[in-house]
Amino acid sequence: MNPRENLFKQLLKVGLVDPSQNDQTLLDPCRPDPIRYLSSKGIFAENKALELISKRLALDIISFDPSVTERIEESSLFKAVDPKILWSNKVLPLWEENSSIVVAFANPCNLEVKQTLEFSFSRTVKQYLAKEDEILSFLSTYYPIDTDSYDELTDITEDSYVEVVDSAESDEAIDTKNATTPPIVRLINMILSDAIKARASDIHIEPAQSSMDVRFRVDGKMQHFLDIPKRLQSYAISRVKLLSGMDISERRKPQDGRFRVRIGDDLIDFRTSSVPSVHGEAVVLRVLNTSGKVLSFKELGLNEELSRKINDSLEKDSRMLLVTGPTGSGKTTTLYSCLLTLNDKTRNIISVENPIEYRLKGITQIQVNEAKNVTFASSLRSILRQDPDVIMIGEIRDEETANIAVESAMTGHKVLSTVHTNDAPSAITRLNHLGLSYYNISCAISGILAQRLVRKVCKSCSTKLSDKQLQQYASDITQFKIKVDNLRTGKGCEKCSGTGYYGRTGIYSFLEIDDKVVKLLEAEAPLSKIIEYARSAGYKDLASAAIEVVNSGLTTLDEVHPYLDATGQTTTEVNEKPPTIGLISTKNLKLNNATPGSNIEGIQKTKILIVEDDPDVRFMLKTLFEREFYDVKVAENGLVALESVYNRTPAIILCDLKMPVMDGREFMKKLRSKPQTQELPVVILTASDDEKSEIDALDLGAKDFISKASSSELMLARVRRALGDID
Repeated sequence: MNPRENLFKQLLKVGLVDPSQNDQTLLDPCRPDPIRYLSSKGIFAENKALELISKRLALDIISFDPSVTERIEESSLFKAVDPKILWSNKVLPLWEENSSIVVAFANPCNLEVKQTLEFSFSRTVKQYLAKEDEILSFLSTYYPIDTDSYDELTDITEDSYVEVVDSAESDEAIDTKNATTPPIVRLINMILSDAIKARASDIHIEPAQSSMDVRFRVDGKMQHFLDIPKRLQSYAISRVKLLSGMDISERRKPQDGRFRVRIGDDLIDFRTSSVPSVHGEAVVLRVLNTSGKVLSFKELGLNEELSRKINDSLEKDSRMLLVTGPTGSGKTTTLYSCLLTLNDKTRNIISVENPIEYRLKGITQIQVNEAKNVTFASSLRSILRQDPDVIMIGEIRDEETANIAVESAMTGHKVLSTVHTNDAPSAITRLNHLGLSYYNISCAISGILAQRLVRKVCKSCSTKLSDKQLQQYASDITQFKIKVDNLRTGKGCEKCSGTGYYGRTGIYSFLEIDDKVVKLLEAEAPLSKIIEYARSAGYKDLASAAIEVVNSGLTTLDEVHPYLDATGQTTTEVNEKPPTIGLISTKNLKLNNATPGSNIEGIQKTKILIVEDDPDVRFMLKTLFEREFYDVKVAENGLVALESVYNRTPAIILCDLKMPVMDGREFMKKLRSKPQTQELPVVILTASDDEKSEIDALDLGAKDFISKASSSELMLARVRRALGDID
């Protein structure tokens, strides 16, 4: 029996896996051995597997702590073995002990290599069990092999060949198929080719202390693909940087680049980003299949009712359709589907994108290039002279782009674009904070679609839930009215790489801007009033949409749980006053002695937003205020904090000054520039407890100033005073 199969059999006997997980990927020599491979898939914990296997096979586990490391010998005796044998079988000779050789094995079931070593050393071999990555790390130090040998080990075949073209704008080939291509080139080609085969959206090449980890993002989740020896790190990174047009001599600054490859008949663009890290440069490649098929509304997962509403919105002249959601939620793909609907050869359609993810016939597509001053705003000003009927803007993220987009919609053009908000109603607040009046928003927008992507249950291994699983989900089934007969789960198979999921579908929430909503916007009604009316007219939030997808059997309860947890947390407008009970404002009620998590009917927790880049400080402050019955949200910089304010107005903000992306000063200026947030109380957090820092904070419009070194009692007292809870 193959050593990999034999080890899988042992894992089966100790109850860590089931037979369905024994697929062909376990036999692939390019992959780690079963313990490391299956633990990287989340099937079990690596330490737990080593513990159970060691007990079953009566072997000791060796951990490479300093005392062990000091004993590892470079004995001339060990030169008798070919390093390729050690690398290919992941075994490490350690030291001589009496008449035996102590050897660490990643796969203790590899009896063939044990016999080979005993023959080479003319000694018996005493087996120890060790982590695979630790063995590979020491092999790179004591048993280095040349790159040609590593190429043989990774089994890179002709199927891994990709043809590189000279840039993302040209189809002219610069590499030709050559059996003598250097091993590093073939290694990177293998990674690119396998990423495409695996349907990966991103490739992560991440240096670690002892190796370099290659991971793919498939269906939105990271999956381990390959470990590259540490000694090959600089060569692999340099190859990717050369392809991407980066400066390979610059290793201390972030860089961006791009390149294109041809695999079969498909042209694949890669957008590359490199950043320095503690163990070397980390590289991420975004995979863009520009020749991919644009999906119809039905293929995206839109039901007939939603498809009709979006089509009605697209048919309205001089209006804008917005799609909202976080990065990676499929917004651009939805916009392409809308363009496919509109592209009937009777319209002049122009898009401004960054990047261009699909190439569409009959549409003029402009790639943003900020280095050459080709921005969303500058491109929009130019294309308005091109007599467009339809304009697609990849993203609205600044005031100038927002104004031009709305003006374009109000002057006879159909406009499609995206914004980053958590739900559809919040897009209205977001545009208002970008400087648009509610009147202009009501005149320009025809509809707002919020969306998320969730993984679909793999059809090949889909099964109904067992009675035990149904019992685990009993409370959710009751609370969300789930159809039990339609609940599915994936057992994991070769097709889905053991994950139980294959492909993704969308969950959608559409806010139609009809005549009633227009009147509410023109009257600058609170967003809660708009949501209340929209729900009466059939509006469904993302939580309701998520439940519908589960009830259809397409996905699992676990996959949509992040959206179900948000049920009941309705979006509130930033200019709404805190809710009141009678004549008493809830923010002034003394709730700080209540038990955290308790449900007091009619009383809401005071909302507090903590803006701090230090994760330890964030955690301590969050713990402190949650213990005092505050409803706490956190943000790591000013930009994230602004999004949080747009989506859910806090009663008070605690804000650090020195932060990346957007610091506290810029954040304060943004807050104070809008009438709706001018009076929002902000308490500045600082590590400098001096008079100058306090004056600076107060000059910014802060309500108070607190040193991070303050005691918990003082911190709470100052926040209560800023809220008006105490004099």
